[in-house]
Amino acid sequence: MDPFDEIRRVWKKLFFGPFFWDDEWFPRPAVTEEGFVREPLVDVREEKDRIIVTAEVPGVEKKDIKLRIKDDEFGNQRLVISARREEQKRKKGSFSASSMVFVKEVSLPARVKKQGAEATYKNGILEVKLVRVEPKEKERVDIPIK
Repeated sequence: MDPFDEIRRVWKKLFFGPFFWDDEWFPRPAVTEEGFVREPLVDVREEKDRIIVTAEVPGVEKKDIKLRIKDDEFGNQRLVISARREEQKRKKGSFSASSMVFVKEVSLPARVKKQGAEATYKNGILEVKLVRVEPKEKERVDIPIK
């Protein structure tokens, strides 16, 4: 898990406006017709044999949540959480529609299996249980000094 993800996100929002969001460190946030994409609050816990990610994704249906594990360019794994909530209201003589988009990429603190993950969604809380993979022991080579 990159300990600076949250610091970069807050720093970007506090000190930089949309004029500076076009480089690789601060990519421009995705925008829909309805506005900016929201990032759900996320908690990551490590246990002996698994990693548990909990996210707040209120008001969406289970079928509208998408989960994906991807490898980044440095060989680390990230969990991508995305969801969309759409509402349509009809009142006498009027119609209104709104939608909300949630997207969050979470750096995982250890390698996980891409198969065998379990996810549950209840009362706006998404819980994803990922099976941790033990790293292979690195080959150690001693170099003699002459």
